[in-house]
Amino acid sequence: MADFDWSWPRRLDKAAVNGLFRLAFLDEAVNIVLVGPNAVGKTMIAKNLAQEAILAGRTVRFTSASATLQDLAAQDGARALQRAIRRYSSPTLLVVDELGYLS
Repeated sequence: MADFDWSWPRRLDKAAVNGLFRLAFLDEAVNIVLVGPNAVGKTMIAKNLAQEAILAGRTVRFTSASATLQDLAAQDGARALQRAIRRYSSPTLLVVDELGYLS
């Protein structure tokens, strides 16, 4: 986050974003949704949160929404689907990027 341009976007709540890096939302099992137009830094913030969680000893999976859906749809049978769902539900932090790109 050292290279993050806090002047763009102008409506970004810097205190709220910095507060996420305390990772309290993980202990509370709260979902975080970063919403905004393209090219404002949502992915960068998400990747930095993932790295911070790893440094704190948490498990993380970072994926795109389309890759997740393709993976789940490609599973052959109920057992394979259960294993795939477990891969996504077992980490402490699951980051699903590019959700807005799906129709």
